[in-house]
Amino acid sequence: MTSSDRGDLPFPLRIPLLATRDLVINRSGWVAAWSMPIRAIFQAAFVILAGTFYAGNAGRDYAFVGAVAFAASPWALGAVSDAMLEDRNQGTIYRLRLGRLPMLALVALRTPPYLAQGLIAMVLGALVAGPILVGGNLAQDVVQVLPILATGLLSMLCMGLAIGSTGGSPRTDILLSNLAQYLILLAAGVILPPGRLPLLDAIGQVLPLRHALAAAHSWLAGRPDWSQLGLELLVAAVWLAAAEGCLTVQALLARRYGLDDLS
Repeated sequence: MTSSDRGDLPFPLRIPLLATRDLVINRSGWVAAWSMPIRAIFQAAFVILAGTFYAGNAGRDYAFVGAVAFAASPWALGAVSDAMLEDRNQGTIYRLRLGRLPMLALVALRTPPYLAQGLIAMVLGALVAGPILVGGNLAQDVVQVLPILATGLLSMLCMGLAIGSTGGSPRTDILLSNLAQYLILLAAGVILPPGRLPLLDAIGQVLPLRHALAAAHSWLAGRPDWSQLGLELLVAAVWLAAAEGCLTVQALLARRYGLDDLS
């Protein structure tokens, strides 16, 4: 696609293309693409082996579903929040606020490259790690529930936007994104079924993946519970609203103090 071709596209459609170009050129996208399969497979293996350690073969099969969904977390959470720091570091946030689109819509339109990376990681976890570690039959079943697990990917993206919207320093962003991934791993039912620790169970209710995993497990057990998908989308909406709130507060503080260094 030439520059003139891109110029003929509507402005909102050009944003994902520019975000993809930024990923490839400025964020070592090709290196990340080559390393993604290794990371996705080994991360899935870790989750599956942890489930096996705690509950044997039953735990292994349960954790496999969570491993496939959680494989997307480094890109849906970490990469999305990191991408939003670039405008702060380069002093260009004010340009986003003055743009044609609301700032939340603008930053959301920059997430498709990371959405694609997350989906690829989930597929790799199901089709590569699955047959090796749990067998082909369960892997095939989990492939069928990938559309259900994709709702969890959506809510992780929204959480990543909320983390990136806090306007903190790079260290704060890394801390929050890693904390979010560990909380999801512990409290969203990735490795073990919920309900073992009341505090973690309560936290898990508002975390991405919790309800998508519940829906996937119910489908695999032959008892589809589609209400869980609605709850997962509600969690996504809550995190998206949190992102909008953070961006609004940032804009108010920037106007008051005349700067965007809010860390």
